Amino acid sequence: MGVYDRITWTFIRYIAGYRRTMRPRVRQLLAEHSPHTRLITLTSRRQSTHFLARIRTDEPPAP
Repeated sequence: MGVYDRITWTFIRYIAGYRRTMRPRVRQLLAEHSPHTRLITLTSRRQSTHFLARIRTDEPPAP
């Protein structure tokens, strides 16, 4: 069956609750271990497209 054997309710709950549970933990760990790193969060394809366009033209990203 391939990949379908790996999709379990535990996995689905993990994916559904990622923003609520794991994202804050990941951000905290990044802040603790890499305080001078700038974290850029892109939440849509449009934001990703604009960000990549800015990188290509060397424009600084908007805050």
